[in-house]
Amino acid sequence: MSLVRILDRMEADNLLERRPHPTDRRARQLHLKAQAQATVEQIWHLSDQMRTQAFGKFKSEERNALIDLLERVHVKLLEMIAERARKPAQRTVTEPKNVERRGAPVRARSRNGKTQRALR
Repeated sequence: MSLVRILDRMEADNLLERRPHPTDRRARQLHLKAQAQATVEQIWHLSDQMRTQAFGKFKSEERNALIDLLERVHVKLLEMIAERARKPAQRTVTEPKNVERRGAPVRARSRNGKTQRALR
């Protein structure tokens, strides 16, 4: 809900435009307008500054190795998500012991291992 409000405000401020999706009539695509370009440039500038500070103590090779490892983790996570989406939902419901069912006897084991029966 809050994202929709943010997008509504950005659209009202003439920063973005919602357009119909070419093949899915339920979906809308977001397109930045020219007025948003200055903000985007500022975001990239701040991002570059933060990255420079964050990686300041890393050697070039270390930084590249870290980024490579993180990209590989990202790819693996995306593969896992895609695989999960392809598989049908497998839900296994296991009923815990001593679950009360209406009108059914409840069986419980006592400490000595003998089964006791009680009606509820």
